[in-house]
Amino acid sequence: MMPANFLILSYCRFSCCNKVFPCDKCHDSSVEPRHPSEHANRMICGACSREQNYRPDDCAFCGHSFVSKNSGFWEGGKGTRDKTRMSRKDPRKYKRVNV
Repeated sequence: MMPANFLILSYCRFSCCNKVFPCDKCHDSSVEPRHPSEHANRMICGACSREQNYRPDDCAFCGHSFVSKNSGFWEGGKGTRDKTRMSRKDPRKYKRVNV
């Protein structure tokens, strides 16, 4: 069961039953208990509705991204904080400013 505010960016087609679900948990909860579960090898883009091989990053046809580009105040794993994105109430924002 999906929450009401859940945004679906892509759907997965499972080869075991050839049905389309928004996620693997929805697939597992809707099929019979002895259903052989397999990984999804096809997906449908939520923006252009075209079916393609599974790609975790973006759509091969329209380029729609399935992952968020914003990484919060961490600079995408570079190990430094982006001080413009941090809360002004965060005391770490002002540590070592003059260093």
